[in-house]
Amino acid sequence: MGEMLSLILKLLRFLFPLLGVIDEPLYVRLPKWGAREPNTGLSRSALDVLSRPQVLNGFAPPVKCKILKMAGQKQGVKLIDFASLKAYLASLPDGAKFPNVRTEKLPKLSPNAASAASGMSNEKGA
Repeated sequence: MGEMLSLILKLLRFLFPLLGVIDEPLYVRLPKWGAREPNTGLSRSALDVLSRPQVLNGFAPPVKCKILKMAGQKQGVKLIDFASLKAYLASLPDGAKFPNVRTEKLPKLSPNAASAASGMSNEKGA
């Protein structure tokens, strides 16, 4: 039974792109230390620089995120808006290298990509 379910899931993952159905998340979590985000291949550090206000991005992160914190919890879960992340990555020129986060500032989001990602707010839950 488990093998059949696994085979069906593999078949659906193969057919969805062929049918024009793209299964993309609304939000992605920061990967664990040493791992990469599976949809983009970006490291935890790269996603942090893109989504958290800090000196390296001029305190204006180009990617929207939210922090989901349940009542009574000390820490929340950081959720990165995948559409905003894709818009930022699409705004980068072809062949662009991700800046060295220790020495360089991030490129700004282009006006076209900014308008595509507008309407999403960088809110932190209480």
